Amino acid sequence: MKNRFILLIVGALFTTLCYSGGMPDKQKNKKESSKQKIQVEEFEDRNTGCKIRYEYYKDANGKKVKHGKFTRKWSMEKTERSLWSGSENVTATFAHDKINGPVVINCEKFKWKRKSEFIKGKGRKITFVPSEAYVAHN
Repeated sequence: MKNRFILLIVGALFTTLCYSGGMPDKQKNKKESSKQKIQVEEFEDRNTGCKIRYEYYKDANGKKVKHGKFTRKWSMEKTERSLWSGSENVTATFAHDKINGPVVINCEKFKWKRKSEFIKGKGRKITFVPSEAYVAHN
């Protein structure tokens, strides 16, 4: 009878130790949840070709909070349909959804105006002349 009782206790202890080793610890999960995981989102606007990339984490309500680097880039070639051309590169650093540090803006934008000239014997010649220019380098 004593042998059975001892075997029963040893078996119960053994299964308890083995079972608890495979279970995740609740305190470890709480510690990991307090440390937010930084995620990266990157997308491109099909209409403008603007590429936006930013780092964020989600708060308790599931709202995205910008935290880390933010970049926005676009460039447009001069075409007959578009009156604007140029490029822009904006880089900033966020901390808890607020700008932290300098914002670097490198921008060159040009607005083009159509100019129509009549040349004798050859007809009309349409050229594009820059009418406005915005240049900013930080």
